[in-house]
Amino acid sequence: MGTYEYRRWAEPPTEMINDVLLRELQRSGRYERIYSLGSDVHGDYVLRGRLYDFREIDGNGLSVRVAFDFELRDSKTGTTVWNRSYSHDDL
Repeated sequence: MGTYEYRRWAEPPTEMINDVLLRELQRSGRYERIYSLGSDVHGDYVLRGRLYDFREIDGNGLSVRVAFDFELRDSKTGTTVWNRSYSHDDL
């Protein structure tokens, strides 16, 4: 993923999305526990993602684009439970 030389992020976009996702999953109340991959806890499932696009779109006014894929895997069997793609332009 390219970055702009003249833009500085407080933290890398992937870490920002990771933090938002963890917070939203915890806040949903649907899950018994949510852990970051960096923890020493091994859960039943692992959610992985890949950020493909996170940028401003040139044109009239301020527009942004974000696109990523998610995959949920069973940590015991290694099988993929589901995968989803998400793309959004905010104009």
